[in-house]
Amino acid sequence: MPDFFIHDHMVQAVHHLYPAMRYGRDFMVLMGVNRDGTPASDAWIEGWPEIMPMPTLDELRAAYADSQASPAA
Repeated sequence: MPDFFIHDHMVQAVHHLYPAMRYGRDFMVLMGVNRDGTPASDAWIEGWPEIMPMPTLDELRAAYADSQASPAA
């Protein structure tokens, strides 16, 4: 199975990069899924604020990895 960057990981990565941003208010994340509920694609960002540059998938993957390595607040 491919190693997709899933919805929850992307939301966590955005929160790691931009702690003040809130899912559903400031941005949305979507992801393709198969009929059985398994991931069919990497997640992607929708509804990002126009005044901010949107992070790349590589930046988000790195932020997620960093959030996993960081001690819990």
